[in-house]
Amino acid sequence: MKNRYINIIFITMALTAFSCQGVLDLEPAQSLSTEEALSDYSSLQTALFGAYDGLQATSYYGRDYLVNPEIGGDNVYLTIDNSNRFVFNYRYELNANATQRAFWNQAYDVILRVNNIINNINLAADATDAERNQVLGEALVIRALAHFDLSRVFSAPYAEGSGPDTGIPIILEAKIDTPPRNTLAEVYSQIRADLDQAIPLLTENVGPFRFTANAAKALYARVALYQGDNNTAESMATDVINSGEYSLHAGNDLATFYTTSGNSEEIFTLMRRPEETAGSNNLGQIYNPSGYGDIRVTTDIINLYEAGDERGFNPPSSADLIYLYDNGEYYNGKFLGESGVPGLVSTKILRLAEMYLIRAEARVKEGNTTGATADINVIRNRAGLADFAGTVNLTEVLAEKNREFAFEGHRTFDLWRNGLPLVRQQANTGLEVSAPAFIAADSYLRVYPIPQSELDTNPNITQAPGYE
Repeated sequence: MKNRYINIIFITMALTAFSCQGVLDLEPAQSLSTEEALSDYSSLQTALFGAYDGLQATSYYGRDYLVNPEIGGDNVYLTIDNSNRFVFNYRYELNANATQRAFWNQAYDVILRVNNIINNINLAADATDAERNQVLGEALVIRALAHFDLSRVFSAPYAEGSGPDTGIPIILEAKIDTPPRNTLAEVYSQIRADLDQAIPLLTENVGPFRFTANAAKALYARVALYQGDNNTAESMATDVINSGEYSLHAGNDLATFYTTSGNSEEIFTLMRRPEETAGSNNLGQIYNPSGYGDIRVTTDIINLYEAGDERGFNPPSSADLIYLYDNGEYYNGKFLGESGVPGLVSTKILRLAEMYLIRAEARVKEGNTTGATADINVIRNRAGLADFAGTVNLTEVLAEKNREFAFEGHRTFDLWRNGLPLVRQQANTGLEVSAPAFIAADSYLRVYPIPQSELDTNPNITQAPGYE
């Protein structure tokens, strides 16, 4: 069964690598053993590109993984006249049958793809040590990212996850298995081990569309912040900031930033070419009136911006990252499209602005409010605003994070990991689907249930508390 499953995984990688490599001769791969299929450097690269391609799925960074942390928050609402997408998520009517099964399956599929590379990295006889190390390093970072993303959805915040069965299953081999849930501490330990191993291996400057050493450090900074390891979060963010490889995009040209990819601020981006369009399921189409247009912007986030902020409604420039449509409602203008394709988005997973905000949060939690204020001012100044009047606290850091990353998939994660409740000021006004206006900071609803399909086939896994 193990060999059969590994072969199937490779076939999947070959098929999904089409968008990265062009047309592939797939028929020979279907009859090759793993030893033959990964026997040269070109095959290793094809497998790696297939793993990157798996991250782009609609159920993952192609749409849902960015939408769910927003639709469950206070930046957006689901209009009454909707296409029946994300209704359960907005209303917090979560259950094992209806929510996040596709993401669970897709994230573990990506993990299995990179495990096939990691477990068989030495098979490529023609690869140099540097080539082999680069592929291995990228695969390790992808595995770390997928485990981290799963833990953010299916586990309580790290500070609460000290007991058994609090994390997600750690998968390190490309095989079918019925693993139990690991502790969240074990999950984070594995994530950090993968990143620690990967960073010195990543010697090629292949960013921002593939993982580099700096991209691995940027992910490490985010992981450490979620874990409450503020010293490491600050150190890793500082390394990336001081590398000199990135610069903040001009605040008066943010429209260009969100409609193109490969800008100076991007640390790691999943590039999506026009031929990779998912049509109506492109990320932007759930927001855009030209598509489904189901998800619209609340006054909660609009009122958070100061006058003159380039990121807000009616900015000094013409960025229109939030705009008023002719139906009198506000819409998200970040994801209008790329390359002339409506709603097409190259997801900017890691960028320089987050490193300043990670460092600011880590510093304020460690009592370095002067350093935190300096970091916040970098972001404010880019947005066309003057320095913050006074000394920042955690509330202001998180507000600045929300202003900078609204609609980009951070909101509810930031609330839950900081022990904060969800408070929707705009709720149940007649524009929105009826939904809770308040979710407590300790509510079991912060965590998604393990999918029923997993419970049915894996006798060793346990359901999340509250959903038993």
